[in-house]
Amino acid sequence: MYKIDWNKWHDILDESISAFDLDAGAWLAEKFKLHWNCDGDDPVSAQSLLSVIKEVCTDLIEKYETGWKFSADQHLKNNTYYDAGMLCEEVNMFIHIDNPEIALPKLIVKLRKDESDKLYFEILIESVGQMF
Repeated sequence: MYKIDWNKWHDILDESISAFDLDAGAWLAEKFKLHWNCDGDDPVSAQSLLSVIKEVCTDLIEKYETGWKFSADQHLKNNTYYDAGMLCEEVNMFIHIDNPEIALPKLIVKLRKDESDKLYFEILIESVGQMF
């Protein structure tokens, strides 16, 4: 089993989460009554959003460090894929009211490299045709 050096990732994770506007994400979730499941009994809050972001980033770190390759027989919790060589993970959110401003919302986390090959996480909330 591969051992991950979590010290290497601490600052990357911390800086990436700090760059994400958690207040705006929580505001958006409250405004549109977003939930983590289709039953509507797990609303998205600032605390749950932060928790899910950390969970997804941790999952992407583990996949990155172990050279993850998609396998059709693997049962993934979230939609995970490579996009132009970047590991990405999408967490579906659910809206339980009719609203033309938002449809199929999701949290998207991408593990990226900047111009100097420094790793970071791009974290965003996306609805159809819009990013927040």
